[in-house]
Amino acid sequence: MSYTNADARAQLVSELDRAAERIGYALASLGEAYEWLDEQTADRLQAGVFSPRGGAHGPVPYTH
Repeated sequence: MSYTNADARAQLVSELDRAAERIGYALASLGEAYEWLDEQTADRLQAGVFSPRGGAHGPVPYTH
């Protein structure tokens, strides 16, 4: 059985969808943790985690 271009694209979209779900779950978990922190620690978390990675999550729904 041959592996077509369409099959490869479908698999890639499926993997991208799963990755986007995992990223969304991770961001939600970090958001919950953020709520439990004091203000200074929460600010450090936001600066160190959310800011650099926020740009990576934005284009995923558009790509899908």
